Amino acid sequence: MLLPLLLNFFYRYSVLDQPTQIFRARYYFQLLHHIIVHLFYSETSMNTTAITLQALFNRIPRRHSLENVKEIYSILTEYEDLLITIEAVNAFYEKNIPIYFDELEDVRAIIKKSTDNKASKKMKDGLFDEGSGNLKDSMQKLMDVYGDGSQTA
Repeated sequence: MLLPLLLNFFYRYSVLDQPTQIFRARYYFQLLHHIIVHLFYSETSMNTTAITLQALFNRIPRRHSLENVKEIYSILTEYEDLLITIEAVNAFYEKNIPIYFDELEDVRAIIKKSTDNKASKKMKDGLFDEGSGNLKDSMQKLMDVYGDGSQTA
């Protein structure tokens, strides 16, 4: 449906010789751009939070390393921002989201313990695995509660 419109537009305005034609072409191009953007966002806007949550879930590392510790801290920060966003959607989420902030703090504490220099490599691996597992569990529960973001009661 959109392709014929685009082809017609570029065919009609490929050679422009008068200022009014250039002005009209710019106007139509901007209009077309707004239509495309509107169509894209109307299809995806209700699931952007769910998609972001799934992407964070897929990024969670399982093995302890310096890079993975940095990655999980960035995931925790993004997850906290996402929780704040979800909490602001409506009263249902405002009531049901605070438990995830508590779980988030527990995961942060476990990950912090996994970076202790006095701990053995095996202990660090175990703590990091526990922390990342708890984070995955928390995110999975949130994805089940959030769904597509349309719950109200």
